[in-house]
Amino acid sequence: MKQVNFYEVMDRYGNIEWGGSNATEAVKWFRRSIDNSIFVSVWDESDLENPVLVTDKIEVTGLFLSLLASEREERYPTKLLKKWENDDRKVMK
Repeated sequence: MKQVNFYEVMDRYGNIEWGGSNATEAVKWFRRSIDNSIFVSVWDESDLENPVLVTDKIEVTGLFLSLLASEREERYPTKLLKKWENDDRKVMK
């Protein structure tokens, strides 16, 4: 069985704005609007002429947003963390 993830980006009106198997493209389309949703389904593409749905589409918007927030936190620590670091330095003096 050749499983393929299929991503769909949907606007707030329920219109599919983009669909495909490329996760990077899904992210790019998702980020185009503040109120898009992102879904993923799994397909068996052993027979390219007749792909078979393995799992129905699942909304992963919340998961995706939490991953983005986590990534952002790693790159750009919050001001609060910087404040705590400065407070720790004062205590250590």
